[in-house]
Amino acid sequence: MNYEVYGPYLPVIMLITFIALFIWVLLPGHKKKFEDAANLPFADEDKNNRL
Repeated sequence: MNYEVYGPYLPVIMLITFIALFIWVLLPGHKKKFEDAANLPFADEDKNNRL
C-alpha cells in the first residue's frame, strides 16, 4: 500500500481529525483545564511577588 492507494483519502481523514479536535476543545467540560493551562506561565509571577 502506498500513496496511490491512500492518497485520495488523506484530505478527508485530516478534515475529520481537525473537526474532532475543534469540537473536543470547545466542549464545556474542558474549559477549566484549558484556563488552568493558559494561566500556568503566570504562576511564577505570583510566587515572586509574594517574596
